[in-house]
Amino acid sequence: MTPWGQGKRKHFLVGVHNITKGFSMAFFKKHDLIIYALVLILLVCSFFLWGSALGATGDYAVISVNGHEEARLPLSSDAEEVIEGFAGLTCRILIKDGAASVIEADCPDKLCVGHSPISRSGDSIVCLPARITVTILGTEDSEVDGVAR
Repeated sequence: MTPWGQGKRKHFLVGVHNITKGFSMAFFKKHDLIIYALVLILLVCSFFLWGSALGATGDYAVISVNGHEEARLPLSSDAEEVIEGFAGLTCRILIKDGAASVIEADCPDKLCVGHSPISRSGDSIVCLPARITVTILGTEDSEVDGVAR
């Protein structure tokens, strides 16, 4: 006498094997893999081309505290600026090699310091505790953003 359910389990496994055997052969043929690889290469290339053409390099870094502009620094020359924000918190902003970054901050989380340097028009770095915003602007910036163009 066989234990309860042993016969059902064996029948179920045979059915799964038959389904997966026919299923795997239908999707992976040699010519299909070549087409999949070409489509993947095309997608990766278009992602990089679209990403590089999306934003133009900016000309100025505008530093604002609580919505009011405190400084406008050209990205063409290297500079370092210390800005005092809300509640006495400060941020040290570095302009180097055409990019702006926050290199030091008094805020507790320091997320702004960990942000990568920005150089494209419309990019920004925000220090929320200090209410300091660094935004990159170009000469042809308008009220329309990059999504609406």
